Amino acid sequence: MRMRQWDPRLKAANQNKTYLAGKELEANYNGRLVNGEVVPRVYFLEHMNDLFAPGISPAWISVILSHARRYPHHEYVIQTKNPARAERYLANFPANHLIGTTIETNRDMSAVSRAPSAIERAVAIRNIGRAGHRIFVTIEPVMDFDLLALATILVDIRPTFVTIGADSKGTGLPEPSAEKVIDLLDILKMKKIPIREKHNLGRILGNRKEAW
Repeated sequence: MRMRQWDPRLKAANQNKTYLAGKELEANYNGRLVNGEVVPRVYFLEHMNDLFAPGISPAWISVILSHARRYPHHEYVIQTKNPARAERYLANFPANHLIGTTIETNRDMSAVSRAPSAIERAVAIRNIGRAGHRIFVTIEPVMDFDLLALATILVDIRPTFVTIGADSKGTGLPEPSAEKVIDLLDILKMKKIPIREKHNLGRILGNRKEAW
């Protein structure tokens, strides 16, 4: 299944059309057996796209989640920039799942993204977490932010972990200073929120990376 791209900077010729790859729904996820038991795996549902993007058929969402539920011994990771829509499908999620959203900054991103605002995403993923689901937040590509505002958002969400990385595609997005990133990481560390740092963040941190 291919999803619509969120990024309005892509030319129309580069936009993928949405379709449901029926053969994927015929796949058997039982996989390898050891002593007659299925070896658990981690599956990323639509990891290159967004299952809950606008325009994706509710029927398609339901059938994909239904297929995953047939194999409850695995873990399913879902990442979306539209967690408010995902909230409506939580009852259909496979038993063992982890759902996250991207929050690149606390600032207005309407000039570079048609996705819901950072605040909308934060509220929705926080609500999902408070409903008992395991959640995470990805700050990638990290954009320039207001330290206390973004830290407050993340601490309020209380994610299982935070992943942070830099712009690896050279798109020219406004980036924070190394000092600001380190201050944010220090706050998260102080609040005991686990951090998964991407290698590309080293481009921003430079020599400060070792100090942190």
